[in-house]
Amino acid sequence: RRLGLSHESLSLQSFSTRGVCFIAKELIKIYSSSAPSSNERYNSMMSIIKPFCEEASVKFDEAIVQYSKQLCVEQCDDHLALTEASSLASCCVTANSKCEVGLMVLRGALRCPKP
Repeated sequence: RRLGLSHESLSLQSFSTRGVCFIAKELIKIYSSSAPSSNERYNSMMSIIKPFCEEASVKFDEAIVQYSKQLCVEQCDDHLALTEASSLASCCVTANSKCEVGLMVLRGALRCPKP
């Protein structure tokens, strides 16, 4: 909660079904969507979210991939969502995860209506 997760996002009753991976994805969502720039997004991911994932034994890249999937599939008609997801690719630690997020962004861009 001290990192900004609201009570509405997760309660103790729903923790057993959602778990720590869900919390990591929601924290990525909060910090990423509020970042004013790619640099700020990268800095908050590395200084806040990555240490949380390490402490909670959550795969950081997997949480980024899950949130990126949400952006690219559920919000594929939103150019800003695709831009946010492409920025998150640079936060991934492994090359495979960077490529996976990049591919999701490209597929989302193909489905996205022209501006």
